[in-house]
Amino acid sequence: MYTVIDVETTGLSPIKNRITEVALYNVDGDKITKVFSTLVNPECRSPKFIQMATGISDTMVEDAPKFKDIAPKLKRLFRNRQFVAHNADF
Repeated sequence: MYTVIDVETTGLSPIKNRITEVALYNVDGDKITKVFSTLVNPECRSPKFIQMATGISDTMVEDAPKFKDIAPKLKRLFRNRQFVAHNADF
């Protein structure tokens, strides 16, 4: 049982930049058992080159939940599971 998570961000630094999208997949054996995906309001503006690279505009995230509001759900979804992520610092 493991969880694969992917994020889009306002830049490459986990210290200076923020998350704009989260996608999470719980996998048991060869079956995806849970999918969760949401845009995230980073509470800051994304540089234009990031908006172009991710396809996520400031307008798209302005009414999205803040990370602090989805963090408890994310934590529940990957509790007691192996965690798989690229650029896991975020």
